[in-house]
Amino acid sequence: KLHSSGTAHRQRYRHRPHAVEVIYAGPGNFPGLKISFCFPAPKANIYKGVVMDNSNKCIEPVFQNSINIVFGADNTFFLPLVVCIQSIISHTSDQFNYDIIILSQNFNNEYLNILESMIKNRNNISIRVYDVTYFVDKFCMKKLKTGHRLSLATYYRLFIPELMNKYDKVIYLDGDTIIIEDLKILYSFDLKDMYAGAVIDYNIIKDMSRSFKNHVH
Repeated sequence: KLHSSGTAHRQRYRHRPHAVEVIYAGPGNFPGLKISFCFPAPKANIYKGVVMDNSNKCIEPVFQNSINIVFGADNTFFLPLVVCIQSIISHTSDQFNYDIIILSQNFNNEYLNILESMIKNRNNISIRVYDVTYFVDKFCMKKLKTGHRLSLATYYRLFIPELMNKYDKVIYLDGDTIIIEDLKILYSFDLKDMYAGAVIDYNIIKDMSRSFKNHVH
């Protein structure tokens, strides 16, 4: 069972070693939300539908028309990420395609298998994990300050304009998010001639105001 309230811990069932139940206990109007799924025993190969891409090339769209969703994450952030992706899948429509990209480094093969199990028999959903090691080294990203909620993966979103220049629009999400409706609604928002649509996170600004200078200098 997983109990998520800012942090989460995983314990596999003894009688079902590859079954997981997630119980969301955080803020919002959906207390007690349960997400259950099973996944196959870990294998060395990568399954069809979930691809680990380390080609160092721009990411090609899978579908001609799709809702495109991007995450930046590392192995330590997989638990909330998989809950977020499951909440997305639970609110998808068969009428639309969903192209999900995870920007990461050294992603665990077992995690790939879990993601694969989540979209089994869902031909309108693609999940790909793109290894950004080449770009981290190219731009000397390891010199950036980390700590206090800032991991190196936080900066992966900066690669989106270069990596995904063949996409017209993408939604970037933090992995510790619960989706409660079809992302098609958000994706359809008209940005007109703006490069990006965003909201101010006042909680983060307040929380980090005292230490912000330490992160940028």
